[in-house]
Amino acid sequence: RFFFTLTLCVLNSPIDVSEVELFELYSRCGPIQSISIFNQRQDLDPGKLSPKLQKERKRRMCMNRDSPFFNNNWQRPKTPVYCQITFANAKGAQVAIDPHLYLFGMVVRKHAMRSLKVSDLNKLYVENLPKGLHSVDLEYHLAKHLEERDMYVSLDLGQPKKSEPTSCEITFPSFEVAFLSHDAVKESIDSLCENYEFEQRKTAVNWIQTPGDAMKHWTREVGFY
Repeated sequence: RFFFTLTLCVLNSPIDVSEVELFELYSRCGPIQSISIFNQRQDLDPGKLSPKLQKERKRRMCMNRDSPFFNNNWQRPKTPVYCQITFANAKGAQVAIDPHLYLFGMVVRKHAMRSLKVSDLNKLYVENLPKGLHSVDLEYHLAKHLEERDMYVSLDLGQPKKSEPTSCEITFPSFEVAFLSHDAVKESIDSLCENYEFEQRKTAVNWIQTPGDAMKHWTREVGFY
């Protein structure tokens, strides 16, 4: 349990953020034990855009009438990349979860990276499920793998057994239970989906739900790059 008090989750990281960059930033709060980066797609990243390409991208966004620029509903983009940072002691973790960083975030390359207590994370998001996979098969496979941990899985009331979900959300009693179940969930999903074909990317198990415009971030169509 002490481990969970030393770990925090950092949201809205730049898509090309590195462990070295995170270490340099957050080691100001205290000594760091480990850093993990999630939902990063380096295979889709075209690299830093030239000033000319940045200008062209901004022009296209302004010309798009579905763009928030036309209806005054613009919101700062939020990337799909997030991190988990574990500090060596409780003092460093406490500094990093300061209310200012929790509410406003640490601004890194125009990205407001917001710190979040891992105790607030009690869900796992299974995303990009393949076509042809029915809810009942997904339920059975997850239940089989989690039964060894005295956990039981059931579909939400009213959900059709033969539906083909593209994603699912698993809620646990606490972060501790979710953390201890993460590997079992991933193993279950990997074994279930190994015989299916995928159109874009394989199934992933995430702590934070991937935003709908994630592909635009990974390819630098949107964001501060």
